Amino acid sequence: MSKIGLRLETIGTFVALLVLLQYSNSGAIRYYLVSVGASALYNLPDLLAVLMVFIAIFMGIFTRTTQFDKRACFAFAGLLLMGVAIGYINTRSVVSVTVAFKMVSIFLFGYFYSNSVRNLSKYWIILLIAYGAQAAAIYFDQFMEFPWKNFSFEVMGQARVASKQWWAGGQERIAGLSFENTATAFAMLGMHHLIFNRPGSNRLINLLMYGVTIYAIYLTTSKTALICAVVLAAKDFIILFMRKPVQLAVTKYGANVLLALVIIIPLVSVTLITSAPDIAYLNSWYDRATRTWLAPLELMWNISPISFLTGMGLGMVDYPIGYSAMRDSFISYDNFLLGTAMMFGVPFAMLVYWQMISKIRILPDRDKFFFACLCLYGIFVGCYGAPLFAILAGSFYGYRRLQEKAPSTPELANSAPLRQRPQLPLRPRPPLEPRRPQG
Repeated sequence: MSKIGLRLETIGTFVALLVLLQYSNSGAIRYYLVSVGASALYNLPDLLAVLMVFIAIFMGIFTRTTQFDKRACFAFAGLLLMGVAIGYINTRSVVSVTVAFKMVSIFLFGYFYSNSVRNLSKYWIILLIAYGAQAAAIYFDQFMEFPWKNFSFEVMGQARVASKQWWAGGQERIAGLSFENTATAFAMLGMHHLIFNRPGSNRLINLLMYGVTIYAIYLTTSKTALICAVVLAAKDFIILFMRKPVQLAVTKYGANVLLALVIIIPLVSVTLITSAPDIAYLNSWYDRATRTWLAPLELMWNISPISFLTGMGLGMVDYPIGYSAMRDSFISYDNFLLGTAMMFGVPFAMLVYWQMISKIRILPDRDKFFFACLCLYGIFVGCYGAPLFAILAGSFYGYRRLQEKAPSTPELANSAPLRQRPQLPLRPRPPLEPRRPQG
């Protein structure tokens, strides 16, 4: 890799660390920045991530670097241009399109700077401090009122209030240092993987720390993150204590089973679930099966049937639509692939799912199950608005096994030759004896 590539990779790790810390502690950070009159600094990690995406696409298209895949850069540049154009036609709002562009750029940052995001594990001490602070904040949030609860701030000219969130039966959603319980729960899950499942980490410590992670996620009331954490803990328990045949079966087939559930669960739920369950725990599942997984399809049909092919563009999903005149059409989509289809069309969403399957085959063993759980998490959460999910998922989508195939480019041709096994000197052959005449 060239010197510029190494510098970009280092800067990318720094930006990824800023994004992780920003969104896992969003409530506390925004409150204190607003208090000192520096609220604009809150968006600095997002702007840096967007700038890094522009640099990656520019270098991939106009230079001979092998760090960024040229075909991917062309494809994403065209996709973003199409998304911006269609999104502006539908929303007539520059702000909505801009906010949505930033939201998608976080995912693309993870894709283009996959190695940088994966290098976050090298800074595990910083992550461990953030992990401990978040776990303590989740616990004490049950008994005390943090100052970043119920305070108002302004975003893009619109007033926002960070109020408490409540679950069915009056149960408070614990958010710790963040604004939202879902972001807090996934921050605990993501930081656990980066800290305790990094290369060279102790597997027993990893398994024991799941007790802290699962308890903290349980307090946040995020059911999806809790299921993913339990699945990961069960996998690590099997790897540590079960016999070799069971370990191989889980490693080889477990991740593929989870990926199959990404499609099976929504299809079966929409088809079979018709009435509200008696168990309050399943109310959110019922809401998704009867509303948030169907209403986006109705919106796409009402906008134009061709939206199923091209998507509705940037700005038509999640909170960006709130900045446009179509704010009354706001619909929670609560599914990663569904959100992708809404923005870029059903064919592209199918391509994203195919990439899930193909990446499972080449990811390192320690990452396969976590990536599959990310995809499982994306069934119930709309994830583009969750930057920590987007950046981690993008890094797995962008993973490439470069050592398998060394492309022939002038950059590699001028590099130092590969180290080869030294050839042993050949033994000299003995001289041939003259043939004796017969008879």
